[in-house]
Amino acid sequence: MQIEGENNQYIYMEYREIDKKNPPLDVLNLSLKDTQKMYLDPVPVMLKEYENSDEWKAFAIQLDDKESTTVGFAIVGSTGIDNTWIEDLMIDEKFQGKGYGTEAIKHLIKFLVASYSIDHIYLSCYPDNAYALRL
Repeated sequence: MQIEGENNQYIYMEYREIDKKNPPLDVLNLSLKDTQKMYLDPVPVMLKEYENSDEWKAFAIQLDDKESTTVGFAIVGSTGIDNTWIEDLMIDEKFQGKGYGTEAIKHLIKFLVASYSIDHIYLSCYPDNAYALRL
């Protein structure tokens, strides 16, 4: 997936499914701004919650650069036609405000629709989470 970055250059992003029981260090090291930490558990806690459930997939959100820079993380899944979720989505504080979250939502919606043949997806958000509400 590509997004237009600075100076009208395109930035390519990849979504790599990760092992929930043995996640890469770059995913574990993702961080949020202090004002956002109340909205999401730390990544290890989120992964532990879903590690034994095949219905839930965890993804590293990465730039398609030489380093495959990890900019974020998501957990998505479905436990039935009326229960499909983008459960958790976070973009590291260093990469926020660049469009990565918006593109991640679009990509995850397409992934879920194609994977589960569904027509609606749930996404929860705290009413005072200004960053998430802008997505």
